[in-house]
Amino acid sequence: MSVRAAYVTDDTQMCLFKMLSAYTASPWSRWSKVLGWPEAKVFETFTKPFIYILEPQITSQVEQFGGGLRRYVWETIIGFWDHRTSGGMEECNIGCSHLINLFGDPQTVHAKTFTVTLGETYTDTTLKAQGIRIRGIVGPRDLSNTTDVKEFRKEMTITLIA
Repeated sequence: MSVRAAYVTDDTQMCLFKMLSAYTASPWSRWSKVLGWPEAKVFETFTKPFIYILEPQITSQVEQFGGGLRRYVWETIIGFWDHRTSGGMEECNIGCSHLINLFGDPQTVHAKTFTVTLGETYTDTTLKAQGIRIRGIVGPRDLSNTTDVKEFRKEMTITLIA
């Protein structure tokens, strides 16, 4: 396990970001990936839809039978944001569908290799090799009514153990 205990929140978020960024073929190439909440710069240069990965939060903990190893159950928001001029709601739904398909299939999501630096650099690593297990995905929740009428946003919640 490579996710560092003292940096588990940052390391987990970075692994998810790097894993999603490793998908470069279509349709994934149509969408930018943003680490954390999008800053103003993202909107100033809005040229294509983007996926954002927020910081995970602990929801519970699990212990190995008989004590010993304690792991945490986390939830993180992964969202999709688009503008009317770059596909609108249809593109938003397509992006969410691909995220649901990816995170809904543990064999696929745990097999994707990526490179990440967590104190040291790991090449051709996987979420599983980093100590992250995806438990599931729920959503999407439509948040389009809370933003600009020309923008579309949906979020999914990813549950994982790290």
